[in-house]
Amino acid sequence: MKKLLWLLIILPFFSCHHRYIRGNGDVTTQSRDVSNFHGIKLEGSMDVSLIKSDKEEVEVEAEQNLQSYIETYVRDGILIVKMKDDISFHDHSGIHVKVSCPKINSLTVAASGSIEGEGKFASDDEMDLEILASGNLKLDLDAPSVKVSVVASGNAELSGETKNIEISSTASGNIDASKLKAENAKVNITASGEVHVYASVKLDATIMGSGNIGYKGGAAVTKNIMGSGEVSKED
Repeated sequence: MKKLLWLLIILPFFSCHHRYIRGNGDVTTQSRDVSNFHGIKLEGSMDVSLIKSDKEEVEVEAEQNLQSYIETYVRDGILIVKMKDDISFHDHSGIHVKVSCPKINSLTVAASGSIEGEGKFASDDEMDLEILASGNLKLDLDAPSVKVSVVASGNAELSGETKNIEISSTASGNIDASKLKAENAKVNITASGEVHVYASVKLDATIMGSGNIGYKGGAAVTKNIMGSGEVSKED
């Protein structure tokens, strides 16, 4: 009884602090003044197009009355794309963010949106890619090393070239890096995820659970399996 009374007291407090905004149907494009970023973190249910360009530019396409609730700012060299706190959008036509930049070395999808690259992105440093929610990530890249982490049900599709790739999957997400030509690959699955990878020299594969690893290339393979998962060669 005391717990029920406590819930009845605090529920109106949370409800009145969360706003639900309905789109007005008038789609507009707004340029945002941001610069000096080397990474992107998506924290909202939006679609981000990452465009290879000599200039840094950000454009937000959304309904006019939603624009002021969509935040784009740089923090510690990372472009944050998100909705304002305690705001939800309803019955809207979708949000599309175009990000143009010459180089990138960090991408994080922390919501149910997506980041998709247009053109090949090169980096002199390690490319760090994370999926922390049910979102999607697609990128063509050229980097000396790549680190991929999926801790949710999201999906990643990668292509290009690298020397070393390290993949960690701790959930049910799928990672297709079979078109990312790597020399050495290290893959660690601790759940039911699915990983496809290419390695020409060495593959270190660890599975703790029901996940599966499929690989292409002529790599020497080291397997460590604790569970029902499998490591198999693919054509």
